[in-house]
Amino acid sequence: MALKTKKSGARIYNKLSAAYPMETSWGYIKPKLSLQHLYTSYDEDSLEDNQLSEEDGSQSVFVPQASIDAGLHFYQAGSPFGAFDDTMGGYRLLSPRVKYTYSPYKNQNDIPNFNTRIASINYEQLFSDSWFLGHDRLQDLHSITPGVNYRYIDATGVTRFDGSIAEQFYLDDGRVTLDDDQPVFTSSSSGMVWDTSTQPYNNFWVDVSGALTSNYDLNYITTELRYQPSDNSLFNVGYVKRQRDDNTDQLPLSAFTASAVFPINNSWRILAQGQYDYNRNKMLDSLIGVDYEDCCFGFAVYGRRYYNDLNVKDEPTQAIMAEVRLNGLGSGSSRLTRLLADKILGFEPVQTAWKD
Repeated sequence: MALKTKKSGARIYNKLSAAYPMETSWGYIKPKLSLQHLYTSYDEDSLEDNQLSEEDGSQSVFVPQASIDAGLHFYQAGSPFGAFDDTMGGYRLLSPRVKYTYSPYKNQNDIPNFNTRIASINYEQLFSDSWFLGHDRLQDLHSITPGVNYRYIDATGVTRFDGSIAEQFYLDDGRVTLDDDQPVFTSSSSGMVWDTSTQPYNNFWVDVSGALTSNYDLNYITTELRYQPSDNSLFNVGYVKRQRDDNTDQLPLSAFTASAVFPINNSWRILAQGQYDYNRNKMLDSLIGVDYEDCCFGFAVYGRRYYNDLNVKDEPTQAIMAEVRLNGLGSGSSRLTRLLADKILGFEPVQTAWKD
């Protein structure tokens, strides 16, 4: 069995882009040109461990990219099939969309991969510029992605239904790989991906998202019921079913999920989240913490216990996370806030309402 040597060193990534978006009430077109540059170098220990010369230990690559994202908007008064015209009124909006992306292949086999991996599939990912999470690889991507969004907005401005569906088709085989020489794409398309959100009652949502493989087998599906009784409170319960993904190495999963944001008063609240795999009889991910916010500053303390998505047989990781916020000095979201937004559906609007 071959042993993998550790890699350490430096990485510099730059991206220069020029775009000229053209938008009207009935549609848009967004052409964009980009030039990406990646420079990496091993440190002295990694040069020796990987048996590389100093010349081979430093690599630089440039990759251009061109894309065109275009869409149309079709409005029609009334509810779907006229079913709610007398009670809710409103209008429907149909928005087809297509994105074309091209970036050429550049050999990157000698460039170290420090921490880059392949992104999991979802609707938004189909319209991104790369499938790599991280900047150790510059992907060669030649694809076209058609999609469509359908929305129903009632007379009060509430979006009662929001549904999207798309599929990405590959015009060339991707040749840039990570460490294992496994291609990013093993078929001619991503498979169909969808994302829907329904609000049948005030403060209550049903969210369903999923994906099929290119052979129309189930890739994953998630269903979540969301109840938001007030602007700063939130309760979710859901279910996720996921097949093994050879591209991302994620294991199959059948799990129940639950999360809550519960205010104690105007300044204090409790947040909790959990994911339970009933096939393995194991709590895969759990998080609980307290958060404080006033006019001048805020702080949060959370404890988390979780298993690696790629190997649930490993021992769980346990972590204590804390942050202090000075209000008014910056608007960027912290790493902890991004984690909570990823784990708790609907967290971002609740967070905004609470801080306001």
